[in-house]
Amino acid sequence: MAKYKKRADGRYQANVCIGTDPVSGERKFETVYAYSIPDLDNKKAEVKDRVNKGIYANDKGLTVGVWAKKWLEVDKATAGIRNRGMYEDIVKYYVVPEIGDTRLRDLKKSDVQLMINKRSEHKRTCQQIRMAVRQMLNSAIDDGLIYKNIALNISIPKRAKPEKRALNLTEKNAIKKADFTDKEKAYIYTLLYCGFRRGEALALSRNTVDLTHSEIHVQNVVTFDHGSPVLKDTPKSIAGIRTVPMPKALKEVLEPYVKSLKGLYLFEAERMGGLMSKSSYDKFWGKIYNKLNIAAGGTDKIKALHGFSGHIFKHNYITELYYAGISAKEAQVLAGHSDVKLTLEIYTHLDKLRNVAPDKLRDISML
Repeated sequence: MAKYKKRADGRYQANVCIGTDPVSGERKFETVYAYSIPDLDNKKAEVKDRVNKGIYANDKGLTVGVWAKKWLEVDKATAGIRNRGMYEDIVKYYVVPEIGDTRLRDLKKSDVQLMINKRSEHKRTCQQIRMAVRQMLNSAIDDGLIYKNIALNISIPKRAKPEKRALNLTEKNAIKKADFTDKEKAYIYTLLYCGFRRGEALALSRNTVDLTHSEIHVQNVVTFDHGSPVLKDTPKSIAGIRTVPMPKALKEVLEPYVKSLKGLYLFEAERMGGLMSKSSYDKFWGKIYNKLNIAAGGTDKIKALHGFSGHIFKHNYITELYYAGISAKEAQVLAGHSDVKLTLEIYTHLDKLRNVAPDKLRDISML
């Protein structure tokens, strides 16, 4: 048995040759440590075996948590606000608490799979965890810290995809009966008659509402960076920049509301004015939902609305476009879809397409 000198911390130490520097010709070494000589010999043998198989990598003692944070700083520094925020949340709330203390080289597929299995009821979260870990480990491979990505064959729990739908009769009647404030009604009617995404609606200003020509111009979008509002110059894609006709039913609600505004934006924060923060919007939407729930026959403790969210309005809008005779291509433009396939997914569930000029929208009554 080889003899090794014990260090002051009680561990034994040995250097293992891992190759030769291609420029200087000098040999390169990895230092291994163990509290017993048999364990040290085993670690030396493991390093030599990886070198011989051509799969050597040195994680430099980094843990998954330390590497994940560095990966965010380097690889995701220029990502969009929403994407960067999503990755930061995955690292903060899932990766670091559950596998953050694990050495990079010791991370196993089962560690990641177990982390995902715990969230089987939340498919989107599972997808985001897998995506983040895969990218993070690929980056570690590029830096020579590990030699393979153990997350490549991670499976996502299968769940039925929620069916996208339009407003049902109960919800439509609730919208008509709900005791909305002028601001709440203007917001709901804007979603209803224009099919705007939340960020598009929150970015609307006096300058984007053309009451003379009965049009609304979508030029910006609001996103949230750690809860704070950020006004972006362009929507989700170039297709998001568009002009949408304002139906008569919407104009009757929006015109007096816009003229009564003191601030620039249509839907500003209650106290401070300006763009709504995420918390301000959540409170705003919460009040709208509660009023709709009561109008639908529910109470504070009983839900009369099920599966209801702001996303329904866009699907409902496209459905109404179809029944108004708007072609799929025209509907794609009005909805701000980057690909007509997104529009056709809805149209294929409806009757045959008909071509009717967009100005027919002005006579639609969606309630």
